[in-house]
Amino acid sequence: MAELYGNLGEYLSFSVSSFLKQQILYRNNKKSKSKSKSAKSSKSVVHVYGRWDEVPDDMMGEILGRLNIIDRIRLGGVCKSWRSIVKQKDIHSAPSVPWLLLPHAQNCNSLSFFSMSEGIVHTIKLPEAAQGGWCFGSSKGWLTIARGTQDDPQVFLLSPISGVQRHLPSLTAIPYFKDFVDLAWDPNRITSFIRKIELSSTDLSKCVVAATFRLPMANILAVCKVGDKEWRVFQGLETYFDIKFHEDKLYALVEEGGFESHTMELGSREEALIIKLIPNVSARAPFLIEEETEFAGDIGIQKDGLESHLVESDGELLIVSALMNILFSIFHAEDEEEDEDRSLDFIYSKTTKYQVFKIGWSTSTFTRVASIGDKMLFVSQSESSSLSAPYFNGFSGNQIYFSEDSIDYYGLDAPTPLVCQESGVFYLDDDRIERSFPSINLSTQCQMCWFTPHLDHLL
Repeated sequence: MAELYGNLGEYLSFSVSSFLKQQILYRNNKKSKSKSKSAKSSKSVVHVYGRWDEVPDDMMGEILGRLNIIDRIRLGGVCKSWRSIVKQKDIHSAPSVPWLLLPHAQNCNSLSFFSMSEGIVHTIKLPEAAQGGWCFGSSKGWLTIARGTQDDPQVFLLSPISGVQRHLPSLTAIPYFKDFVDLAWDPNRITSFIRKIELSSTDLSKCVVAATFRLPMANILAVCKVGDKEWRVFQGLETYFDIKFHEDKLYALVEEGGFESHTMELGSREEALIIKLIPNVSARAPFLIEEETEFAGDIGIQKDGLESHLVESDGELLIVSALMNILFSIFHAEDEEEDEDRSLDFIYSKTTKYQVFKIGWSTSTFTRVASIGDKMLFVSQSESSSLSAPYFNGFSGNQIYFSEDSIDYYGLDAPTPLVCQESGVFYLDDDRIERSFPSINLSTQCQMCWFTPHLDHLL
């Protein structure tokens, strides 16, 4: 069956002429069969093809389970009977290699995604309401879009294929947003306030939305449900490196402290969210080099800066840490002599290595993982995921596909809203890095990230 339908995606892209040829062949075969019945002496064998729009439902289910989301959508456009089967959500599609969201300008009316499995770029037009905004991440097949000013900031979720949009509570409902506006050099950079938005499910009707927001000295964690009027802020200021929903709990990677568990109500006592805090591995792993900063005049080099991600793989959470070398320059006016009056003028980050850790929950320890076997990890500041390489032609395991940026190394009052972004592949076998795209200096409003479309909200 897999061999028979292995190239179904190519079959579905047939032209009108090839379709007509199939129909003519079918009719000729039908006539030949009728003639063969009357001519008993004939020894020729006639192959009869069934109607392509009358494939049995159980066979269609087998086919759907082998198609990725894009081929499944194409299949649904062939005829009504196939479309009705495609809409059956209990038939799960095959996993897809994430797309990489490419850089975009604020005034764009479309977004472009690079598909590594196909080797092509998909360009999808944005609905009018999303044009003029910034896409700053993705989660569970939804893009996160921000637009507006400090007086009317709008944040919403967008399914780029279906065009479905769902608004999240206003940022002005967060008590600390006014502090951000007062301190930020450019208050229109609302995505500078939002570090990450994470969804618990692709189905927004039963989804919890968690977000981390940047403050000058720390970050805050807040949650909501789609349709809520305000965010519920988790009490206790921490520096959050990453957040991830796993087994109906929200895990947060924090700068320091111990393994802690908290319960947060979501509007009623019957509905609560368990939040589990995990100290960043850098605080407990002595084999990681401490951050060091060297200066040569106004040029500074910080070695082994750390950016950590939570990734779910084979039912467990992994911590994936990127080590970076950060090069930056200091700017100050001629009449400014004190160090505290100086500010960042330029910054460039370069990823040098990745390390993977398993979490020992019972012992509150971390174990470094030398190999992830046939797994591929996709990490970025927003969406991170894991896939098995044998399911995808042309891909190999024990590799980390990354898209990193240095936005967190800027202060909110940075005079130049630039962020250095880079992407590539890290090979755990020999600590080698291949950079797929050159590093890019762009506005902090725009971030590259991984995006995986899902079926739940597309049909």
